[in-house]
Amino acid sequence: MDTSKNQPDLDARLKSWKNSFAHTALTQVDIEELAGHLENSYNDMLAIGLTEHEAWLIASYRIGEPEVIKEEFEKVNDHVPVNRNWLMLLWGAVSLLILQAIFIVLPIMFQNTVLDYFKPSNNADFMAKEYYTIAVILVFLFLLLIVRSGKLINSFTNSLTKYASLYAIVAVVAGLWAAFFSYIIFAMYSGFKYENHNSEVSGGISFLL
Repeated sequence: MDTSKNQPDLDARLKSWKNSFAHTALTQVDIEELAGHLENSYNDMLAIGLTEHEAWLIASYRIGEPEVIKEEFEKVNDHVPVNRNWLMLLWGAVSLLILQAIFIVLPIMFQNTVLDYFKPSNNADFMAKEYYTIAVILVFLFLLLIVRSGKLINSFTNSLTKYASLYAIVAVVAGLWAAFFSYIIFAMYSGFKYENHNSEVSGGISFLL
């Protein structure tokens, strides 16, 4: 039997089957390996004359029920969900730092440039408006994730699992970069705010910030 005719149906079944393991202890490598075995078994059943429905039932029965597979992998990969959650928290913190650096720190640091055109004379109003802008962006991204029905989250979490070490390095570097620029602007601000005090007090506050 020519199994290529059944490829679209098989791809849809495999995609649905893979999605059932999202946010579990299975890594992307584990899911792809199991999916490969499932596909081979499915094609073998078609080759002996079974219908698509029958072939899928037998192949999925051989590979095991998803709930059973999840429970088994939780025993050996109990660290995977924890690492994934920590990485997502890390990326959330880094994203906030980067947004702060882009919308607040950089416009203030690069004075006497084109960015000054958007900067009001009142720094307090400027920073308040920029934080409102960040809030709007975050709400927009959150709504986008909801509209996409978790597809973006699943793709991102699967990618986090597959490239955990690389993402961790990038997050740390990006976080340090954003934190460094944030430190500079707040240190400069504290030095300006306390310029009427002695230099030791101003320097100490700048160092702490």
